[in-house]
Amino acid sequence: MEMYYRKKNCGRSKGYSDIILSDREIIDVLIPECERLAKQYSTKIETIGSGNCGSGISGFAIEQKGDIYPCIFGVSDKTQCMGNILSDSLDDVWFNSVKLDKFRKLDEGFGYLAASASEELMEYEAVDLVVTKISILSFIQYDSYVQTLAENVQANIDKFYQIRGLQNSIKFYENSIISIEGSSGCNARCTFCAYNEDVGHGWYGRNVTEAAKDIHYLYEVHNITRFAFSDNEFGGNLYECSYRAKILADHLNDIRDKISIALNIRSEVLDADSILNFSNAGVKTFLIGIESFNERTLKKIFGKLVDQAHLHKVIKECDKNNIKTVTSYILWHPWQTIESIKFELDKIEKFGRYRIPQFLTNSILKVMPGTPIELKIKRDNLLKKSFFHRSFEFQDNNTKVLYNLLKTWYEENVYPTLRQLNDENKGDIRQIAELKIKEFEWLKQQLI
Repeated sequence: MEMYYRKKNCGRSKGYSDIILSDREIIDVLIPECERLAKQYSTKIETIGSGNCGSGISGFAIEQKGDIYPCIFGVSDKTQCMGNILSDSLDDVWFNSVKLDKFRKLDEGFGYLAASASEELMEYEAVDLVVTKISILSFIQYDSYVQTLAENVQANIDKFYQIRGLQNSIKFYENSIISIEGSSGCNARCTFCAYNEDVGHGWYGRNVTEAAKDIHYLYEVHNITRFAFSDNEFGGNLYECSYRAKILADHLNDIRDKISIALNIRSEVLDADSILNFSNAGVKTFLIGIESFNERTLKKIFGKLVDQAHLHKVIKECDKNNIKTVTSYILWHPWQTIESIKFELDKIEKFGRYRIPQFLTNSILKVMPGTPIELKIKRDNLLKKSFFHRSFEFQDNNTKVLYNLLKTWYEENVYPTLRQLNDENKGDIRQIAELKIKEFEWLKQQLI
């Protein structure tokens, strides 16, 4: 029997994600080819895909001292050790280990993201009916109803549906913002993001011509002028982004001044030519995740690569082409220090004082179940876990004191004002921005 395992790119190979087979390529190309070869040579080729963990089903892990673990990614967690190959019976470990059996049950009911909430789901007796990440490559046998449901979801997970097939009788509200699909997944591997685990693959692009035709159709037939791509990351990579921007410009240039498009994108996939083409297509807003100006935080904690010099060039090109850049930033995370906060606030101010409200909006890390950063927080004993909710403690006590002071300041100075505001009032939006600037000034004052 031959075995095929999907390769996970790491180290230097992370820069070549495009040569790693996607789940769709595995399903549409590799699996049929394996079946053909197996039949031709009268053998069995077992394929293990990306949807379910093989711990306790197809294998386990043994570290250099002989200790046995359910999974190779958990050998550093001594609480998961099930015995030692030199002193314990392998049959006994395989057939009788409670820990290994728990891994089997987790995968039978659900996938990576739900594993974090296993205790809550078990309490609700939902394990056998909840599937959050599905792979038709799995050998797990579900209840027949759930299996059929899973196959139907998997068959449609990578399909994009055109809007042009909608009936003309559908009514849209005035000033509606219409979501358009341009891609699925993301080539980045940020530790705090659950998106790729949810869709079960990396970046997968839709035919961008079809997306452009949808926008043109909605403008011509329904007089829709405001659009937002629902993609987690529109560009894919530098080459794909350049191509996709050019296609959008070719199809939408004639209505560029009559529409506005917003999209999520990584700065590293943008260059001057693609930014110009996006502008010519009617793109008015980029949402770019910066997350931190601290290089160590970016690499060691968030698993994110950002070329700061290139980022500044991108922002300047966007300003030149009248594309507004809205940035996201994570200032508060479990390992934050006072020294780093001082450094980051200074960098934020130099990056652009008028962007301060963006940087400080939702600037606390949201811990998503099943993400690598949740596991790291748990290992450092900083995870705060309640029913279907995750948050964290600060490792540094001075940072904890400052954050608690900020919460008190918010209660006294911000919440009373917020309760009187309305999102539909543009003046109130400005007032919210002014409150964020006051928050920035308060933080800097505390750090003097």
